[in-house]
Amino acid sequence: MKHSIALIERPADEPISLAEAKAHLRLEADETEEDALIGGLIAAAREHVEGQTGRALVAQTFKLRLPHFPLGDVIRLPRGPVVEVLEVAYRDTAGTARTFADWGGDLGLQPAEIWPHVAPVGQGAWPSGGYAVEITFRAGYGGPADVPASIKQAMLLLVGHWWANRESVLVGAAAGVLPMGVEALLSQHRIVWF
Repeated sequence: MKHSIALIERPADEPISLAEAKAHLRLEADETEEDALIGGLIAAAREHVEGQTGRALVAQTFKLRLPHFPLGDVIRLPRGPVVEVLEVAYRDTAGTARTFADWGGDLGLQPAEIWPHVAPVGQGAWPSGGYAVEITFRAGYGGPADVPASIKQAMLLLVGHWWANRESVLVGAAAGVLPMGVEALLSQHRIVWF
């Protein structure tokens, strides 16, 4: 089913601090002329890692948009780890905005799943005729201290690589994949869809 996901609330903090990145780059704390550039590299590294893993690193709010409720029972949320689902909203056949509250799920799965309540078993269903479905949810490990060390290390490697290689093409350098280790560090954190 076609869907889109929008970031509603950006993270309050980055997983690695400016001080951590500067230490990794072997820069003195009082060298501030490149702070804006380094801050941008940190944000770009977070976005890259989130795109590669399907995870939100620090707490953020997303809105998943679906054209209609699925024919099957399960809706999978495309960012993790999901902390909470804030709202399941849709439009009925008359075009009236509605909220659907009779759902359950397993937010601990990767990807997290929600479904209509099934009491009695087999009787749950999404609203018939429901379209323009919007599911608002919060995802992320929490704060910067909660992000796994291997993800932070991958981000530092990316920041270091982009710091040292500020152009998209290296003239006179041997070809190779850089930075080494990022893929290995992230491989254990990728959310796999079945």
